[in-house]
Amino acid sequence: MSKKKDKLTDGLRSMDDSFQLHVTLKRGKDLVAMDARGTSDPYVKFKVNDKLLHKSKIVYNEINPTWYESFSISIQDKFEPVIIEVFDYDIVSQDDFMGMALLDITKVELNTWVNKTLLLQDPINKKLPGTMGNLQVSINLEPNTQADQCQDLGDTQIIEHYSVVDDVVLVTEQTKPK
Repeated sequence: MSKKKDKLTDGLRSMDDSFQLHVTLKRGKDLVAMDARGTSDPYVKFKVNDKLLHKSKIVYNEINPTWYESFSISIQDKFEPVIIEVFDYDIVSQDDFMGMALLDITKVELNTWVNKTLLLQDPINKKLPGTMGNLQVSINLEPNTQADQCQDLGDTQIIEHYSVVDDVVLVTEQTKPK
C-alpha cells in the first residue's frame, strides 16, 4: 500500500475510535475539610493516561463547592477511564489530595446528556467510595465527525463521506484541494 493510502486509512480508522466528551462539572458535596478552619479550597483535575485535560477553578473556603464549568475533551480510547481528582489548594505547601473517582464512559449512551454522581475515594489509604464526598457532573459523549478530524493529506483527495465494508474504504463523495 502507498504511503498516502496508509495515511488515509489510518486517519479513517482513528475517526471511528475517537470521541468528544462534553462535561459540566456542577458541584461537590460533603468534601473532606482539609484546612484548620473546617473548610477546603477545592479544585478538580480531569486526566486520561496521566495527561491533564482540564483543571477547574479553585472554590475557596467551601466543602460544598459549586463550579458549573463546562468543557470538552478529546477521547481517543473509549475504554480508558477518565480519572477525576480533587485537591485542596494551599498557598504555602503542596496541595492536599481530597479524593478521586473514575469515570467509565464505555456504558454511556452516545449523544445523550447524563447526570452522574461520582463517589470520591482514596484507594491508597483504602477510604471507601463516598466517605470523602462526591462530585456531580453532566456528560455527553459524541463520536467525532469527519469535519472535526480532517487531516492534511497533501495532494490527495479530501474525503467528505465514506463507509468501511470488510476493511475496504468506500468513498461516496469527495472534493479536490484548490
